Amino acid sequence: MNHGLMARVTITAIIILVSAGKAFLVCTDRLYSCSLFNNDVAVLYKVLGTFLFGVAMRQSLMDLAKYMISCLRPNFLAICDPDWSWVNCSVYVQLERMCRESPANVTEARLSSFCGHSSSGM
Repeated sequence: MNHGLMARVTITAIIILVSAGKAFLVCTDRLYSCSLFNNDVAVLYKVLGTFLFGVAMRQSLMDLAKYMISCLRPNFLAICDPDWSWVNCSVYVQLERMCRESPANVTEARLSSFCGHSSSGM
């Protein structure tokens, strides 16, 4: 399961569950809002707005961490398809020069993070 599909399924399921739960609490008068707007809309806005803000912050921090401190994925060499004639082990090897694959695929193969999917799931 890729990251985008998991995020869509998780966010949609949580929005449906939270909306149903909050609607039940509002209908049974266990939860109310002192807003000038409709009570149902105000309660859902507060809860779902907080949730979606948290999702956006988690995604931003995760992307920042992946670009700053990530490591190579286990299949990096298969994706990079390096030109071994450029490799000189006596100096620092720049991967951008020796990879024959597209730069977008090489960049994606460099963004391994142990907590990307787990933080989305949580």
